[in-house]
Amino acid sequence: MSGCKGGYYRDAWRYQKNNGFMPCRSYKYISDKTKTEQQCRYSENKVIGKVTGWGYLNSVEAMLDTTRK
Repeated sequence: MSGCKGGYYRDAWRYQKNNGFMPCRSYKYISDKTKTEQQCRYSENKVIGKVTGWGYLNSVEAMLDTTRK
């Protein structure tokens, strides 16, 4: 299977941690209406940052504590 491997958020966070992320203007959305497989258009020279960590939060308090750090 080629393409971006679906849209699960945990996979997206892992991908961004390993590869970095590009600005939206450099990574246009392709509609699934065509039903054809597309290659991701990742370009290392357009990376503007990387996710350093992620996890699951089980309460609003945990979210607030995390965002205050």
